[in-house]
Amino acid sequence: MKRYFCYLSNPLFFMILLFLISSGLNPSLTFSASYSFKTIDYPDSVQTEAYAINNSDRIVGFIRNKDYSDYGFLYDGSVFKTIDYPGAYFTDARGISNSGMIVGEYRDINGNHGYSYKGTSYAAINVPGHMYTVASGVNNAGMIVGYCQDEFYGGGPAHGFLFNGSSFIILDFPGAASTTATGINDTGTVVGYYDLPSGDMKGFLYSGGSFTSFDFNYPGALYSLPLAINNSGLIAGTAFYGSGYTNKGLIYDGKNYTAIDYPGAKDTWVSGINDKGSLAGIYWNNDDSEHGFVAQVITSLYANYSDTGIWQYDGSNWSQLNVGETSKMTASGNNLYANFEGYGLWQWNGTQWSQLNPGLAANMTASGTNLYVDFTGYGLWVWNGTTWTQINTGNSTGMTASGTNLYANFPGYGIWQWNGSTWTQINTGNSTSMTASGSNLYANFPGYGIWQWNGTTWSQINTGNSTGMTASGTNLYANFAGYGLWQWNGTTWTQLNTGNTTGMAATGGNLYTNFAGYGLWKWDGSTWSQINTGEPAIMVGGE
Repeated sequence: MKRYFCYLSNPLFFMILLFLISSGLNPSLTFSASYSFKTIDYPDSVQTEAYAINNSDRIVGFIRNKDYSDYGFLYDGSVFKTIDYPGAYFTDARGISNSGMIVGEYRDINGNHGYSYKGTSYAAINVPGHMYTVASGVNNAGMIVGYCQDEFYGGGPAHGFLFNGSSFIILDFPGAASTTATGINDTGTVVGYYDLPSGDMKGFLYSGGSFTSFDFNYPGALYSLPLAINNSGLIAGTAFYGSGYTNKGLIYDGKNYTAIDYPGAKDTWVSGINDKGSLAGIYWNNDDSEHGFVAQVITSLYANYSDTGIWQYDGSNWSQLNVGETSKMTASGNNLYANFEGYGLWQWNGTQWSQLNPGLAANMTASGTNLYVDFTGYGLWVWNGTTWTQINTGNSTGMTASGTNLYANFPGYGIWQWNGSTWTQINTGNSTSMTASGSNLYANFPGYGIWQWNGTTWSQINTGNSTGMTASGTNLYANFAGYGLWQWNGTTWTQLNTGNTTGMAATGGNLYTNFAGYGLWKWDGSTWSQINTGEPAIMVGGE
């Protein structure tokens, strides 16, 4: 049973400029990732559906047992926990925050209700004046979204809602016949879909009291549903083709789609996405058996060893990619970018090397399929996979990127943000180091400690200055000389190691660090393990 619920005088530079101009101007942004898939089947169930996933890869969803009893579940990767609202004859779990709050719906003799659950305590959610309520998403601040209807067992127009724990905001897209809110991220951006009286369906975003409409329709599909949004603004959903056709999961980055197909499955739905890009969803086999799944981004560590060149570590094995030594590297998704002295700037796409520019980058960073490069004396350029475009005539002393945002430090002019079309100054001071993940930028200001920019506000998170930082998901990792290596999870600092690292990179929830004289080690969130006795001169993570 499928249950429908609710994006030029310098000769060298002359060569570079000709190369740039000949490439044309047509920037775009595309999400890029490879996935490993794992089935989630609740023991002895006849039906398992995975709906949402948080940054700790905890998954919630719905199960139907052999006796046709229906429950929600929480799965931590090895152990299932049943979610069963007291007195209900049906419960499912639709959303989970990074802090572990779960939301969903339950049914009892009094109708259909939303609920929240944290630890051992359940709380009902009922939109006043409506007979039917479903809670479908929750963020780390405890803001809950969902939809309500007027009839006792559902039916009639749907109205989205946003609940802050004490009061409701009804979300009705202007002019729509029906509005359904499906997900919310930590910036408070709500995603969902609405139906027009004509029968057309569109996606929407709601933030700061305003709606924005967008077309969410995978080419060839009858219709598509946006179901979740992460802190980078990536939207997960599903494309429906109709009976007899293969339905697909989707990721949408605002411009382009990535289709998700569970290997060998007849149909695939994607209903949840976390900040690492990991997905939760449902697939059907040819026999119509229904299973939950998790799809995790396959991440790589790229390390340059001065004597043997560039190597890739996939979590189990090392592979040599190039015998040459690079002076600069950055990575995103399946793409590695490297400078080779005298040979220019090259890209490794997972299969082969190709030259992107005969000039060398003084500084570079990447996000999605965009590569941002600083060419000394010639400003800042972006490579979108096809075309070079100049985005600033000034040169930056430091850059980092996340999602669609580039952050650049310009000496004497402070830190600026490029959102793909516009530059905005976000700090008048200059940072000695920066790193970004999701919607958060972390900057080290000499004498003033480490500060976090969440897109709106700066907050000091440490009075000490770090000698090295990197970030992944919602975690910041910082090395403090003489005090070892520490992790900031958004709330608390935790010491991970008393030793100081000479280099580090984070990808896929793992931290990789050099310890001088002790080789290269991986921290997986609970355990340290040595992955190489050698110490790379440079390393970067791709995800």
